[in-house]
Amino acid sequence: MLKSGNGVARHGLLRSVSLIGLLLASAAPAMSQDAATAAEDDVTEVVVTGFRGSLQSAIRAKRFESGVVDSIKAEDIADFPDLNLAESLQRIPGVAITRANGEGRQISVRGLGSEYTRVRVNGMEAIATTGGTVNSGGTNRTRGFDFNMFASELFNSLTVRKTASADVEEGSLGGTVDLQTARPFDYKDDQLVVSAQASYNDLARDVQPRVTMMGSRRWADGRLGALFSVAYEKRHILEEGANITRWSAGGANGGFNTQSTVAGYTIAEINNTSATTGIFHPRLPSYVSYDINTERLGLTGSFQMRPSDDTLVTFDVLYSDVKTTRGEHQLQAIGLSRSGVGKPQTIIRSGIVEGRNLVQATMDNVDLRTQTAWDEMETEFTQYTLTLTHTFSDRLRGGFIAGHSQSEFSNPVSTIITFDRANTQGYSYDFRSRMPAINLGFDATDPANWAMTNGTSEVRIRPNFVTNAFANAKAYLEYDFSDNLTIKGGLDYRKFTFDSAGLLPHL
Repeated sequence: MLKSGNGVARHGLLRSVSLIGLLLASAAPAMSQDAATAAEDDVTEVVVTGFRGSLQSAIRAKRFESGVVDSIKAEDIADFPDLNLAESLQRIPGVAITRANGEGRQISVRGLGSEYTRVRVNGMEAIATTGGTVNSGGTNRTRGFDFNMFASELFNSLTVRKTASADVEEGSLGGTVDLQTARPFDYKDDQLVVSAQASYNDLARDVQPRVTMMGSRRWADGRLGALFSVAYEKRHILEEGANITRWSAGGANGGFNTQSTVAGYTIAEINNTSATTGIFHPRLPSYVSYDINTERLGLTGSFQMRPSDDTLVTFDVLYSDVKTTRGEHQLQAIGLSRSGVGKPQTIIRSGIVEGRNLVQATMDNVDLRTQTAWDEMETEFTQYTLTLTHTFSDRLRGGFIAGHSQSEFSNPVSTIITFDRANTQGYSYDFRSRMPAINLGFDATDPANWAMTNGTSEVRIRPNFVTNAFANAKAYLEYDFSDNLTIKGGLDYRKFTFDSAGLLPHL
């Protein structure tokens, strides 16, 4: 139901590059022997880039680590293989992701949730927070890091540390993820890279842009360098489908009305609450629709200075701003999950059971609800990092890192409006096909068939805000006693602040 043209565009580009390589290879035998010999004499060094070079760089990083570490390196300058960081990280064994609006949001490492995974950006611990639908976790108020804050092009390496190490600060049961933005000394020459893509959603029927740029320059015989990168993207996602929340036992919430009948089953069997012998029905059979517009801007800046061959000073800046509007529409049989005047009044007139699931049913006295929600959200993430490294001798090295990061999520507009219809006759659902068929039994487009029922919340206004901030500082020394033994020691300071606020008035 949800399709994106980004992947198609990227694969199409790769196919074009491969075709050019094939044509060049086919033309090679046509070269004269003298030309081929001259070309061989001119080649003094072969530099492997692209996917193969990326793999070699990642393997080299693993080889020099004492713990269990996996890395992903950019295939080329500002060219990660996926559209955001979570989707890149899921390529690593033991890493799984959760999605929001068709895009990777959070990760789990070795089966532990995102709140058990610590994330460092440019060596400094950080948390990024976004909002989502209820089904995708809602507003993030946990320690989990929302990777959909950043376009993957802003980073050139991702590392997942799956085992603890004495030189890595504590605070994670699942793993430690290191995100590294590009720096000018990563490249020998001046660089300027521009990329443009577009995505197409076949339900929204529009095209949205994605543009990235990275520029790097070095001066003073390579002792000064500056880098700047920007990634801008707009996404319009229209999702339409069905949802049941989960399957519920027939006897839950008071059970169905005793007049209910299903061929081959008694009312006691219909209202059985046993997880092994009971009959289950969709708890909230619903039609749902989400209309989501997202605008994401990411900026990075890096300045490096090498005053001597033994000293390196680096200053990194990272900024990301994500703005989202979301329209949500749901039409659901809320009475099947409601006790009292809900489910105990509902009568099953007929039904079909497959396994232990009531996959098709016709019912009377069903309470229905139509719900519309509108949200306007924005998250701003900023980080500043200063890094100093110095080599005192062939065996002694040291460094200092200090930085501050802050994530500010605001959802100032969050409004839900609901209308109800009680005791609907002739309601039916059928979950035997991929897209369930739901028949309401009346004209849902006629406003006269809906009402604002007294005693329920028809209008909910619930703005909410979440702010996370980290202050970090670290100083360390490393001494090589031998080729096989290195002693490391240092001091680490971290200060974390968290502020969450929300307003839940009912009108």
